[in-house]
Amino acid sequence: MARGNTWAVRGVINPTFEDGTNILVIPEGAANEWPTGSAQDPIPIKWFKSRDSLYPTLKLRSGSDRTPRQGIRLPAIDRTEERQLQVADANFMAVGDKIRRQPRGSESVKAQVRNHIEKLRALSPSDPQHISFTGQNDYAIDHVRDLTWRGNDDTANLWPLATHKNSAINASHNQRVRVREGNTIRTNAVSTFPDRYFIIKKITTSVPSSSSDHGSTNDHPINSGEGDIPKRST
Repeated sequence: MARGNTWAVRGVINPTFEDGTNILVIPEGAANEWPTGSAQDPIPIKWFKSRDSLYPTLKLRSGSDRTPRQGIRLPAIDRTEERQLQVADANFMAVGDKIRRQPRGSESVKAQVRNHIEKLRALSPSDPQHISFTGQNDYAIDHVRDLTWRGNDDTANLWPLATHKNSAINASHNQRVRVREGNTIRTNAVSTFPDRYFIIKKITTSVPSSSSDHGSTNDHPINSGEGDIPKRST
């Protein structure tokens, strides 16, 4: 419960105990303190996909380690044609990028890439076409730029990623933001604002521990202005 401008904690065992904390209440204030989510007034957020420490390198036994930007040519195997897997720079989000959500589209190419990699993984480790990478025993094929953030289901946007990391980076969707709607204020997860614009103000350098590891709540939204993410970008 709020006590003045800080939160208080009350515990009931026997007897009842209540004491103050140093956790500040972030008052909603006037509606015009918060962004509307228009193209001119996007909602500041944090991005939880580290560009340099998230994705593993891929390696064919006959080749060298390849990063997502370098790409790798997956050789033809068992009626599957060779394909180049190389993530385009535009699919790695950057500070200052303005983004908007959309309904999730087809994932057919993602399934084809998974099938191709599985055929190469099934080869003998001594085969020059055998492929290996960190997390290969429990992995997903990730859309580097999520489909719901207007990414495409193509080989310029796909790379393997350990399953637990693939799940944890959903923190980007789950972080709480505070938004102005007319003369009222709404605070909720980013994923509940499908028609709004967002702007990336910071990219984390480490992988979240889980999809809830975004450091925000409805009382303390990511754009609270408390830390390095401002209330508004304008």
